[in-house]
Amino acid sequence: MHGQMLLMSLWTAAERAQMLIGVALGDLQRQVGANIRRHRKHEGLTQEEFARRVGVHRTYLGGLERGERNLTLKAVESIAQQLGLEPLVLLASEEDRARMADLAAPPALQLGIRTSSSESAGSAPSR
Repeated sequence: MHGQMLLMSLWTAAERAQMLIGVALGDLQRQVGANIRRHRKHEGLTQEEFARRVGVHRTYLGGLERGERNLTLKAVESIAQQLGLEPLVLLASEEDRARMADLAAPPALQLGIRTSSSESAGSAPSR
């Protein structure tokens, strides 16, 4: 009984923490699955072809894409490595990917400043 009460207390604490940071249980799992599916479709591969490429069974890949499989960090690293990606790419939300794209842009473009290399040849710099 004491173990059940402790487990309930921990679960309640976990639920409160999830509510505070705005992430529901399972959201990250679904996000990873959506990112895997997005990458597979971008590559133009079927689930079977993609599963073979990353070294998993097709039904397991389907479960991953639907957010039904609970991946370990080791599995995320392995899949990312097979895809030639950083693991963070599989964990990132759409907003995170947009921020990463902004950070990859040259600093002048992040600020909306046109540089001579970004201006068309022969045109006056915009002010």
